[in-house]
Amino acid sequence: MSSALAPIQAVYDLTLPFYSTSDSQEVKTPVDFDVVDKALHVQYGIVGRGTVVLPVRLSPGAQCKDVKASRNYVAKFSWPVSSRIKEDKFIWKIRKSVGEKWQRFIPELKLSLTIEGTSKLAFLPREVLKNLSGPPPELRVLRILVSPRYEHLRDARSLAEFKKVFVHLVWVHHVVKFKAGVLHRDLSTGNLMFNRDKRDQAYGILNDWDLCEEVDTDPKNHTATSRHRTGTLPFMAMELLSDKPPIHRYRHDLESFFWILIWAVYHFELNGKERRPNDLVNSWMQGTWKEMALAKRDFLAGGDEIVSDLLSKTTLAFRPLIRTWIIPLLDMLTEYYSAWKAHKARTLKVMANDPASKKKDEAFRLDQDYYDDSDDDEDNNKTKNKNVEGKVVGDDNRARGGLDSKIENQVVYRTDTEGGGKPGGGGNRKVDDGYNDVPAEEQWSEETANDTVTFEKFMLAIGQSPELA
Repeated sequence: MSSALAPIQAVYDLTLPFYSTSDSQEVKTPVDFDVVDKALHVQYGIVGRGTVVLPVRLSPGAQCKDVKASRNYVAKFSWPVSSRIKEDKFIWKIRKSVGEKWQRFIPELKLSLTIEGTSKLAFLPREVLKNLSGPPPELRVLRILVSPRYEHLRDARSLAEFKKVFVHLVWVHHVVKFKAGVLHRDLSTGNLMFNRDKRDQAYGILNDWDLCEEVDTDPKNHTATSRHRTGTLPFMAMELLSDKPPIHRYRHDLESFFWILIWAVYHFELNGKERRPNDLVNSWMQGTWKEMALAKRDFLAGGDEIVSDLLSKTTLAFRPLIRTWIIPLLDMLTEYYSAWKAHKARTLKVMANDPASKKKDEAFRLDQDYYDDSDDDEDNNKTKNKNVEGKVVGDDNRARGGLDSKIENQVVYRTDTEGGGKPGGGGNRKVDDGYNDVPAEEQWSEETANDTVTFEKFMLAIGQSPELA
Protein backbone atom coordinates (compact mmCIF):
# COMPACT_ATOMS: atom_id res chain seq x y z
CA MET A 1 0.00 0.00 0.00
CA SER A 2 1.06 3.57 -0.58
CA SER A 3 2.66 5.36 2.34
CA ALA A 4 1.06 8.67 1.30
CA LEU A 5 -2.56 7.89 2.04
CA ALA A 6 -5.00 10.76 2.25
CA PRO A 7 -6.11 11.70 5.78
CA ILE A 8 -9.43 10.20 6.83
CA GLN A 9 -11.70 11.81 9.39
CA ALA A 10 -12.31 9.40 12.23
CA VAL A 11 -15.82 8.17 12.86
CA TYR A 12 -14.92 7.62 16.51
CA ASP A 13 -11.94 6.65 18.63
CA LEU A 14 -10.97 3.17 19.76
CA THR A 15 -8.60 2.69 22.67
CA LEU A 16 -7.33 -0.80 23.42
CA PRO A 17 -6.84 -0.83 27.20
CA PHE A 18 -4.76 -2.86 29.60
CA TYR A 19 -2.65 -5.59 28.07
CA SER A 20 -2.12 -6.34 24.39
CA THR A 21 0.29 -8.72 22.72
CA SER A 22 1.62 -9.38 19.23
CA ASP A 23 4.03 -11.82 17.63
CA SER A 24 7.10 -9.93 18.79
CA GLN A 25 6.16 -7.66 21.65
CA GLU A 26 4.12 -6.98 24.71
CA VAL A 27 2.19 -3.71 24.88
CA LYS A 28 1.12 -2.72 28.37
CA THR A 29 -0.12 0.78 27.63
CA PRO A 30 -3.30 1.79 25.77
CA VAL A 31 -3.06 2.08 21.98
CA ASP A 32 -5.33 4.60 20.26
CA PHE A 33 -6.96 3.96 16.88
CA ASP A 34 -9.44 5.92 14.80
CA VAL A 35 -12.39 3.99 13.41
CA VAL A 36 -12.44 5.38 9.88
CA ASP A 37 -15.65 3.99 8.39
CA LYS A 38 -18.71 1.87 9.03
CA ALA A 39 -18.30 -1.67 10.31
CA LEU A 40 -17.08 -4.14 7.68
CA HIS A 41 -18.98 -7.00 9.30
CA VAL A 42 -21.58 -7.33 12.05
CA GLN A 43 -23.01 -10.61 13.29
CA TYR A 44 -26.57 -10.01 14.40
CA GLY A 45 -28.33 -12.43 16.72
CA ILE A 46 -29.16 -13.15 20.32
CA VAL A 47 -26.98 -16.27 20.43
CA GLY A 48 -23.40 -16.48 19.15
CA ARG A 49 -20.11 -14.66 19.23
CA GLY A 50 -21.49 -11.31 18.04
CA THR A 51 -18.46 -10.69 15.81
CA VAL A 52 -17.89 -7.10 14.69
CA VAL A 53 -15.06 -6.02 12.37
CA LEU A 54 -14.13 -2.32 12.25
CA PRO A 55 -11.77 -0.52 9.84
CA VAL A 56 -9.17 1.39 11.88
CA ARG A 57 -6.03 3.48 11.62
CA LEU A 58 -3.50 4.46 14.26
CA SER A 59 -4.63 7.76 15.76
CA PRO A 60 -2.53 10.87 15.04
CA GLY A 61 0.29 11.03 17.55
CA ALA A 62 -0.23 7.44 18.71
CA GLN A 63 2.68 5.05 18.52
CA CYS A 64 2.99 1.29 18.57
CA LYS A 65 5.84 -0.85 17.33
CA ASP A 66 5.22 -2.43 13.89
CA VAL A 67 1.95 -0.50 13.49
CA LYS A 68 2.24 2.18 10.80
CA ALA A 69 0.17 5.35 10.84
CA SER A 70 -0.17 5.23 7.05
CA ARG A 71 -1.58 1.71 6.86
CA ASN A 72 -5.17 0.46 7.09
CA TYR A 73 -6.00 -2.11 9.76
CA VAL A 74 -9.05 -3.94 11.08
CA ALA A 75 -10.09 -4.51 14.68
CA LYS A 76 -12.08 -7.70 15.15
CA PHE A 77 -14.30 -7.91 18.24
CA SER A 78 -15.90 -11.21 19.25
CA TRP A 79 -17.44 -12.75 22.35
CA PRO A 80 -16.59 -16.49 22.23
CA VAL A 81 -17.09 -18.92 25.08
CA SER A 82 -14.22 -18.62 27.52
CA SER A 83 -13.26 -22.30 27.16
CA ARG A 84 -12.29 -21.94 23.50
CA ILE A 85 -8.56 -21.52 22.88
CA LYS A 86 -7.70 -17.95 21.98
CA GLU A 87 -7.52 -17.19 18.27
CA ASP A 88 -4.26 -15.26 18.73
CA LYS A 89 -2.66 -18.32 20.35
CA PHE A 90 -3.57 -20.41 17.31
CA ILE A 91 -2.22 -17.78 14.92
CA TRP A 92 1.09 -17.60 16.76
CA LYS A 93 1.36 -21.38 16.85
CA ILE A 94 0.62 -21.65 13.15
CA ARG A 95 3.10 -18.94 12.14
CA LYS A 96 5.81 -20.59 14.23
CA SER A 97 5.08 -24.09 12.94
CA VAL A 98 4.79 -23.49 9.20
CA GLY A 99 8.12 -21.72 8.82
CA GLU A 100 9.13 -18.45 7.21
CA LYS A 101 8.09 -19.47 3.67
CA TRP A 102 4.44 -19.93 4.64
CA GLN A 103 4.09 -17.23 7.30
CA ARG A 104 3.20 -14.61 4.71
CA PHE A 105 -0.02 -16.53 3.94
CA ILE A 106 -1.18 -16.34 7.59
CA PRO A 107 -2.61 -13.11 9.09
CA GLU A 108 0.02 -10.81 10.53
CA LEU A 109 -1.42 -10.17 13.96
CA LYS A 110 -0.41 -6.78 15.36
CA LEU A 111 -2.27 -6.56 18.65
CA SER A 112 -4.58 -8.78 20.67
CA LEU A 113 -6.51 -8.36 23.85
CA THR A 114 -8.85 -10.47 25.99
CA ILE A 115 -11.20 -8.88 28.52
CA GLU A 116 -12.89 -11.30 30.89
CA GLY A 117 -14.49 -11.51 34.28
CA THR A 118 -16.95 -8.87 35.38
CA SER A 119 -15.26 -5.93 33.66
CA LYS A 120 -17.81 -3.55 32.15
CA LEU A 121 -15.39 -3.09 29.26
CA ALA A 122 -16.32 -6.58 28.07
CA PHE A 123 -19.93 -5.48 27.36
CA LEU A 124 -21.15 -8.91 28.43
CA PRO A 125 -24.96 -9.40 28.39
CA ARG A 126 -24.70 -11.88 31.24
CA GLU A 127 -23.99 -8.97 33.60
CA VAL A 128 -27.49 -7.70 32.81
CA LEU A 129 -29.16 -11.13 32.68
CA LYS A 130 -27.54 -12.76 35.71
CA ASN A 131 -30.47 -12.00 38.02
CA LEU A 132 -33.05 -13.56 35.70
CA SER A 133 -34.46 -17.03 36.35
CA GLY A 134 -33.48 -20.05 34.29
CA PRO A 135 -30.11 -21.63 33.49
CA PRO A 136 -27.14 -19.23 33.72
CA PRO A 137 -25.73 -17.98 30.43
CA GLU A 138 -22.50 -19.50 29.22
CA LEU A 139 -19.29 -17.81 30.28
CA ARG A 140 -17.99 -15.60 27.49
CA VAL A 141 -15.13 -13.16 27.07
CA LEU A 142 -14.40 -10.23 24.77
CA ARG A 143 -11.48 -10.78 22.41
CA ILE A 144 -10.03 -8.10 20.15
CA LEU A 145 -7.53 -8.68 17.35
CA VAL A 146 -5.87 -6.01 15.22
CA SER A 147 -4.34 -7.00 11.90
CA PRO A 148 -3.72 -5.41 8.48
CA ARG A 149 -6.76 -4.94 6.28
CA TYR A 150 -6.71 -7.53 3.51
CA GLU A 151 -8.66 -7.83 0.27
CA HIS A 152 -11.37 -10.43 -0.34
CA LEU A 153 -11.21 -13.11 -3.01
CA ARG A 154 -13.86 -11.26 -5.03
CA ASP A 155 -11.51 -8.28 -5.27
CA ALA A 156 -9.11 -10.10 -7.63
CA ARG A 157 -8.40 -7.99 -10.72
CA SER A 158 -8.31 -10.88 -13.18
CA LEU A 159 -9.15 -14.56 -13.41
CA ALA A 160 -5.43 -15.35 -13.43
CA GLU A 161 -4.98 -13.45 -10.17
CA PHE A 162 -8.01 -15.21 -8.66
CA LYS A 163 -6.58 -18.62 -9.60
CA LYS A 164 -3.16 -17.75 -8.22
CA VAL A 165 -4.60 -16.65 -4.86
CA PHE A 166 -6.96 -19.62 -4.67
CA VAL A 167 -4.10 -22.10 -5.20
CA HIS A 168 -2.11 -20.31 -2.48
CA LEU A 169 -5.03 -20.76 -0.09
CA VAL A 170 -5.50 -24.48 -0.80
CA TRP A 171 -1.78 -24.97 -0.30
CA VAL A 172 -1.46 -23.04 2.96
CA HIS A 173 -4.55 -24.77 4.36
CA HIS A 174 -2.84 -28.09 3.66
CA VAL A 175 0.50 -26.97 5.12
CA VAL A 176 -1.13 -25.68 8.30
CA LYS A 177 -2.94 -28.96 8.81
CA PHE A 178 0.11 -31.16 8.40
CA LYS A 179 2.82 -28.89 9.85
CA ALA A 180 0.95 -27.09 12.61
CA GLY A 181 -1.69 -29.72 13.30
CA VAL A 182 -4.53 -27.21 12.95
CA LEU A 183 -7.69 -27.59 10.86
CA HIS A 184 -9.48 -24.38 9.85
CA ARG A 185 -13.08 -25.75 9.77
CA ASP A 186 -14.80 -22.55 8.58
CA LEU A 187 -13.72 -21.87 5.01
CA SER A 188 -15.85 -19.30 3.19
CA THR A 189 -15.63 -16.45 0.72
CA GLY A 190 -15.38 -14.18 3.75
CA ASN A 191 -12.03 -15.50 4.99
CA LEU A 192 -10.28 -16.44 1.74
CA MET A 193 -8.36 -13.20 1.35
CA PHE A 194 -5.18 -11.82 -0.16
CA ASN A 195 -2.55 -9.13 0.29
CA ARG A 196 -0.20 -7.38 -2.15
CA ASP A 197 3.56 -7.17 -1.95
CA LYS A 198 5.72 -4.18 -2.85
CA ARG A 199 5.50 -5.16 -6.54
CA ASP A 200 1.69 -5.17 -6.32
CA GLN A 201 1.62 -8.96 -6.69
CA ALA A 202 -1.23 -10.71 -4.89
CA TYR A 203 -0.69 -13.59 -2.48
CA GLY A 204 -3.29 -15.49 -0.46
CA ILE A 205 -4.13 -14.89 3.21
CA LEU A 206 -6.13 -17.58 5.02
CA ASN A 207 -7.94 -15.54 7.66
CA ASP A 208 -10.23 -16.13 10.68
CA TRP A 209 -8.90 -18.94 12.86
CA ASP A 210 -11.37 -18.54 15.72
CA LEU A 211 -13.18 -21.83 14.98
CA CYS A 212 -10.14 -23.98 14.16
CA GLU A 213 -9.12 -27.08 16.09
CA GLU A 214 -5.93 -29.01 16.72
CA VAL A 215 -5.64 -32.36 14.91
CA ASP A 216 -3.05 -35.11 14.50
CA THR A 217 -0.26 -34.09 12.09
CA ASP A 218 0.54 -37.68 11.09
CA PRO A 219 -1.59 -38.59 8.05
CA LYS A 220 -1.17 -42.30 8.90
CA ASN A 221 -3.08 -41.87 12.12
CA HIS A 222 -6.15 -40.22 10.59
CA THR A 223 -7.23 -39.07 14.04
CA ALA A 224 -9.92 -36.41 14.15
CA THR A 225 -10.19 -34.38 17.34
CA SER A 226 -12.47 -31.52 16.24
CA ARG A 227 -15.41 -31.29 18.62
CA HIS A 228 -17.83 -28.64 17.34
CA ARG A 229 -19.87 -28.45 14.17
CA THR A 230 -18.74 -25.27 12.44
CA GLY A 231 -19.04 -23.73 9.02
CA THR A 232 -20.71 -21.15 6.83
CA LEU A 233 -23.90 -22.64 5.39
CA PRO A 234 -23.45 -22.45 1.59
CA PHE A 235 -19.89 -23.77 1.84
CA MET A 236 -20.33 -26.59 4.35
CA ALA A 237 -19.62 -30.16 3.28
CA MET A 238 -22.74 -32.24 2.58
CA GLU A 239 -21.98 -34.72 5.33
CA LEU A 240 -21.99 -31.97 7.97
CA LEU A 241 -25.49 -30.83 7.01
CA SER A 242 -27.21 -33.17 9.42
CA ASP A 243 -28.98 -33.08 12.76
CA LYS A 244 -26.19 -35.32 14.03
CA PRO A 245 -23.08 -34.49 12.02
CA PRO A 246 -19.91 -36.57 12.04
CA ILE A 247 -16.55 -35.29 13.18
CA HIS A 248 -15.21 -32.46 11.02
CA ARG A 249 -12.31 -33.81 8.95
CA TYR A 250 -9.76 -32.45 6.51
CA ARG A 251 -11.76 -33.72 3.51
CA HIS A 252 -14.73 -31.64 4.65
CA ASP A 253 -12.61 -28.51 4.30
CA LEU A 254 -11.48 -29.64 0.83
CA GLU A 255 -15.14 -29.98 -0.13
CA SER A 256 -15.74 -26.45 1.17
CA PHE A 257 -13.14 -25.17 -1.30
CA PHE A 258 -15.25 -26.71 -4.09
CA TRP A 259 -18.47 -25.02 -2.95
CA ILE A 260 -16.59 -21.72 -2.68
CA LEU A 261 -15.53 -22.14 -6.29
CA ILE A 262 -19.12 -22.83 -7.34
CA TRP A 263 -20.20 -19.68 -5.53
CA ALA A 264 -17.44 -17.71 -7.27
CA VAL A 265 -18.31 -18.79 -10.82
CA TYR A 266 -21.99 -17.93 -10.26
CA HIS A 267 -21.44 -14.57 -8.54
CA PHE A 268 -17.96 -13.03 -8.86
CA GLU A 269 -17.32 -10.46 -11.58
CA LEU A 270 -13.82 -9.40 -10.44
CA ASN A 271 -12.70 -6.08 -8.91
CA GLY A 272 -15.05 -6.47 -5.96
CA LYS A 273 -18.25 -6.84 -7.98
CA GLU A 274 -20.56 -9.66 -6.95
CA ARG A 275 -24.04 -10.72 -8.04
CA ARG A 276 -26.86 -11.40 -5.62
CA PRO A 277 -27.27 -15.08 -4.58
CA ASN A 278 -29.25 -17.10 -7.13
CA ASP A 279 -31.97 -19.67 -6.43
CA LEU A 280 -29.53 -22.59 -6.60
CA VAL A 281 -27.23 -21.41 -3.82
CA ASN A 282 -30.20 -20.16 -1.81
CA SER A 283 -31.24 -23.80 -1.53
CA TRP A 284 -27.92 -24.43 0.24
CA MET A 285 -28.84 -21.91 2.94
CA GLN A 286 -32.53 -22.48 3.58
CA GLY A 287 -34.59 -25.34 4.97
CA THR A 288 -33.78 -28.25 7.22
CA TRP A 289 -30.35 -29.83 7.38
CA LYS A 290 -31.66 -32.69 5.23
CA GLU A 291 -33.09 -30.33 2.61
CA MET A 292 -29.83 -28.41 2.32
CA ALA A 293 -27.81 -31.61 2.05
CA LEU A 294 -30.15 -32.98 -0.62
CA ALA A 295 -29.84 -29.75 -2.61
CA LYS A 296 -26.09 -30.23 -2.80
CA ARG A 297 -26.39 -33.94 -3.62
CA ASP A 298 -28.80 -33.04 -6.44
CA PHE A 299 -26.19 -30.63 -7.75
CA LEU A 300 -23.57 -33.40 -7.87
CA ALA A 301 -26.02 -35.82 -9.51
CA GLY A 302 -27.16 -33.28 -12.09
CA GLY A 303 -24.80 -34.52 -14.79
CA ASP A 304 -24.92 -32.69 -18.12
CA GLU A 305 -27.84 -30.56 -16.95
CA ILE A 306 -25.71 -29.00 -14.21
CA VAL A 307 -22.82 -28.42 -16.63
CA SER A 308 -25.22 -26.71 -19.02
CA ASP A 309 -26.56 -24.57 -16.16
CA LEU A 310 -23.05 -23.62 -15.15
CA LEU A 311 -22.12 -22.62 -18.67
CA SER A 312 -25.24 -20.48 -19.06
CA LYS A 313 -25.36 -18.79 -15.65
CA THR A 314 -21.75 -18.23 -14.65
CA THR A 315 -20.27 -14.78 -14.93
CA LEU A 316 -18.38 -14.11 -18.13
CA ALA A 317 -15.10 -13.58 -16.31
CA PHE A 318 -15.23 -16.99 -14.63
CA ARG A 319 -16.62 -19.08 -17.48
CA PRO A 320 -13.17 -20.50 -18.43
CA LEU A 321 -13.03 -22.23 -15.01
CA ILE A 322 -15.93 -24.55 -15.86
CA ARG A 323 -13.95 -26.85 -18.14
CA THR A 324 -10.57 -26.52 -16.46
CA TRP A 325 -11.44 -26.63 -12.74
CA ILE A 326 -15.14 -27.15 -12.00
CA ILE A 327 -15.87 -30.25 -14.10
CA PRO A 328 -12.76 -32.17 -12.89
CA LEU A 329 -13.63 -31.32 -9.27
CA LEU A 330 -17.25 -32.27 -9.92
CA ASP A 331 -16.02 -35.66 -11.13
CA MET A 332 -13.94 -36.07 -7.96
CA LEU A 333 -16.86 -35.29 -5.64
CA THR A 334 -19.29 -37.42 -7.64
CA GLU A 335 -16.90 -40.35 -7.20
CA TYR A 336 -16.80 -39.55 -3.48
CA TYR A 337 -20.57 -39.44 -3.16
CA SER A 338 -20.95 -42.78 -4.98
CA ALA A 339 -18.36 -44.34 -2.67
CA TRP A 340 -20.01 -42.85 0.42
CA LYS A 341 -23.44 -44.03 -0.71
CA ALA A 342 -22.15 -47.56 -1.28
CA HIS A 343 -20.42 -47.52 2.11
CA LYS A 344 -23.63 -46.52 3.87
CA ALA A 345 -25.56 -49.20 1.99
CA ARG A 346 -23.07 -51.84 3.15
CA THR A 347 -23.26 -50.55 6.70
CA LEU A 348 -27.04 -50.74 6.66
CA LYS A 349 -26.96 -54.24 5.18
CA VAL A 350 -24.75 -55.42 8.04
CA MET A 351 -27.02 -53.82 10.65
CA ALA A 352 -30.17 -55.17 9.05
CA ASN A 353 -28.77 -58.71 9.05
CA ASP A 354 -27.56 -58.54 12.64
CA PRO A 355 -30.43 -59.20 15.08
CA ALA A 356 -28.18 -58.33 18.00
CA SER A 357 -27.35 -54.92 16.59
CA LYS A 358 -28.57 -52.15 18.83
CA LYS A 359 -28.67 -49.90 15.80
CA LYS A 360 -31.04 -52.05 13.77
CA ASP A 361 -33.73 -49.41 13.99
CA GLU A 362 -31.36 -47.00 12.25
CA ALA A 363 -31.11 -49.22 9.17
CA PHE A 364 -33.77 -47.18 7.43
CA ARG A 365 -32.25 -43.78 8.11
CA LEU A 366 -29.77 -43.64 5.22
CA ASP A 367 -31.18 -40.42 3.84
CA GLN A 368 -32.13 -38.90 7.19
CA ASP A 369 -29.13 -38.69 9.48
CA TYR A 370 -25.45 -39.42 9.74
CA TYR A 371 -24.16 -41.43 12.64
CA ASP A 372 -22.56 -39.59 15.48
CA ASP A 373 -22.62 -39.07 19.22
CA SER A 374 -23.44 -35.37 19.07
CA ASP A 375 -24.82 -33.59 22.08
CA ASP A 376 -26.22 -30.12 22.63
CA ASP A 377 -24.61 -26.84 21.62
CA GLU A 378 -21.41 -25.46 23.06
CA ASP A 379 -23.08 -23.64 25.94
CA ASN A 380 -24.51 -26.96 27.16
CA ASN A 381 -28.01 -25.50 27.46
CA LYS A 382 -30.71 -27.90 26.31
CA THR A 383 -32.43 -26.09 23.46
CA LYS A 384 -33.93 -26.83 20.09
CA ASN A 385 -32.58 -23.59 18.67
CA LYS A 386 -29.61 -23.83 16.33
CA ASN A 387 -26.85 -21.40 17.07
CA VAL A 388 -26.77 -19.59 13.74
CA GLU A 389 -24.74 -16.45 13.30
CA GLY A 390 -27.04 -13.79 11.91
CA LYS A 391 -30.35 -15.37 12.97
CA VAL A 392 -31.84 -17.41 15.78
CA VAL A 393 -33.60 -20.49 14.51
CA GLY A 394 -36.90 -21.54 16.05
CA ASP A 395 -38.36 -24.86 17.10
CA ASP A 396 -39.20 -25.91 13.55
CA ASN A 397 -35.59 -27.06 13.21
CA ARG A 398 -34.94 -24.82 10.25
CA ALA A 399 -31.47 -23.53 9.49
CA ARG A 400 -32.04 -20.31 7.60
CA GLY A 401 -29.18 -17.89 7.31
CA GLY A 402 -27.35 -15.57 4.95
CA LEU A 403 -23.92 -15.78 3.39
CA ASP A 404 -22.18 -15.20 6.70
CA SER A 405 -24.35 -17.57 8.74
CA LYS A 406 -22.10 -19.73 10.90
CA ILE A 407 -22.98 -22.77 12.93
CA GLU A 408 -21.32 -23.71 16.20
CA ASN A 409 -23.64 -26.23 17.78
CA GLN A 410 -23.75 -29.81 18.97
CA VAL A 411 -20.60 -30.71 20.84
CA VAL A 412 -19.15 -33.98 19.60
CA TYR A 413 -17.54 -36.00 22.34
CA ARG A 414 -16.50 -38.96 20.19
CA THR A 415 -12.97 -39.21 18.85
CA ASP A 416 -12.01 -42.11 16.65
CA THR A 417 -9.05 -43.31 14.67
CA GLU A 418 -9.72 -44.83 11.30
CA GLY A 419 -7.42 -45.48 8.38
CA GLY A 420 -6.76 -47.64 5.40
CA GLY A 421 -8.94 -48.29 2.39
CA LYS A 422 -8.60 -48.56 -1.33
CA PRO A 423 -8.89 -45.75 -3.85
CA GLY A 424 -12.01 -45.87 -5.95
CA GLY A 425 -12.52 -45.34 -9.65
CA GLY A 426 -13.51 -41.99 -11.10
CA GLY A 427 -14.40 -39.79 -13.99
CA ASN A 428 -18.10 -40.68 -14.19
CA ARG A 429 -20.61 -38.18 -12.83
CA LYS A 430 -23.38 -40.79 -12.63
CA VAL A 431 -24.01 -41.47 -8.95
CA ASP A 432 -24.21 -45.15 -7.98
CA ASP A 433 -26.97 -45.63 -5.40
CA GLY A 434 -24.86 -48.27 -3.68
CA TYR A 435 -27.67 -50.75 -3.09
CA ASN A 436 -26.89 -53.41 -5.71
CA ASP A 437 -24.64 -56.38 -5.03
CA VAL A 438 -22.83 -54.89 -2.06
CA PRO A 439 -20.58 -57.12 0.05
CA ALA A 440 -21.19 -57.34 3.76
CA GLU A 441 -17.68 -56.21 4.72
CA GLU A 442 -15.26 -53.61 3.46
CA GLN A 443 -12.36 -51.43 4.43
CA TRP A 444 -13.34 -47.81 4.74
CA SER A 445 -11.12 -44.78 5.39
CA GLU A 446 -13.26 -42.11 7.01
CA GLU A 447 -10.50 -39.52 6.74
CA THR A 448 -10.33 -39.64 2.93
CA ALA A 449 -13.57 -41.47 2.08
CA ASN A 450 -11.50 -44.31 0.63
CA ASP A 451 -9.09 -41.93 -1.08
CA THR A 452 -11.82 -40.23 -3.09
CA VAL A 453 -11.23 -36.79 -1.51
CA THR A 454 -7.56 -36.01 -0.98
CA PHE A 455 -5.30 -33.00 -1.36
CA GLU A 456 -3.46 -34.75 -4.18
CA LYS A 457 -6.65 -35.42 -6.14
CA PHE A 458 -7.91 -31.89 -5.55
CA MET A 459 -4.71 -30.30 -6.82
CA LEU A 460 -4.50 -32.55 -9.87
CA ALA A 461 -8.13 -31.74 -10.69
CA ILE A 462 -7.26 -28.05 -10.96
CA GLY A 463 -4.09 -28.73 -12.93
CA GLN A 464 -1.63 -28.14 -10.09
CA SER A 465 1.19 -30.29 -8.81
CA PRO A 466 0.57 -31.61 -5.28
CA GLU A 467 4.32 -31.65 -4.67
CA LEU A 468 6.04 -28.82 -2.84
CA ALA A 469 8.44 -26.92 -5.09
